[in-house]
Amino acid sequence: MLGELRRSKKYSSLSEDTLRRVCARACARYPKRKDALKAAKNELHIIYGMFFPEDCHKKAAALLPVLAENPDDRVTHRAVLALHASTNERLPHIEDFYTFIFTHMPRPRSLCDIGCGFNPFSLPWMTLPPDVRYDAFDLSAPTAELFNSYFTLKGLEPRAHVCDIMQGVPEGEWDAAFLFKLLPLLEQQEKGFTHRLLSVLNARYIIITYPIKSLGGREKGMTAHYSAFMEGVLPRGLMVAAREIIGNELVYVLKNV
Repeated sequence: MLGELRRSKKYSSLSEDTLRRVCARACARYPKRKDALKAAKNELHIIYGMFFPEDCHKKAAALLPVLAENPDDRVTHRAVLALHASTNERLPHIEDFYTFIFTHMPRPRSLCDIGCGFNPFSLPWMTLPPDVRYDAFDLSAPTAELFNSYFTLKGLEPRAHVCDIMQGVPEGEWDAAFLFKLLPLLEQQEKGFTHRLLSVLNARYIIITYPIKSLGGREKGMTAHYSAFMEGVLPRGLMVAAREIIGNELVYVLKNV
């Protein structure tokens, strides 16, 4: 079964740790190989496939020469962000989103973006220091390759990495960490993982967002649910510096004290 996923067009580029972990979970739940393979593909769709439409990396890479000519071209950046389901949803509110975040914390000189998706293409709206250390982590090798090319043309160190966060939290120390719409996916895979991650992630500020509507546009009580969950799971030493609903996201700025 693992071999089939490795050979699949859709999932072959994902972290080996992710493929092995998802296969093991599926096989433990479903004795029949056919059922286990279906379950594994369903899980990979939920944690990856539904956010990355087909050919989105190829389309984004085709726009890199335009950004090489004008690295701060917001029109082209918007076109790239629109290729990914999550960042496309944020686009109508992107100015308010980063204004809110950086009203409640200083601009970081080091940043950890876990489960980054296409979010690093939001750099023009972050207005970070030109020598910022931006570590981007994602399940997908094409995503890491895309951002190492992008960071290079922006004059930054190419610090994008393929990483399955559930197999090991990145080691390092950062001024800020981004966890955008990621925690529900992690918690769904392993109950209690949110608390464990927040307890060991070494960042002065942690910015967390939750979706308050499904990709189909339904609210379904998600704001109340995630508010209660987030404020009940914080480890000692983390405080809520700010909280706001922006567009379809519930945004928390947490501070280590």
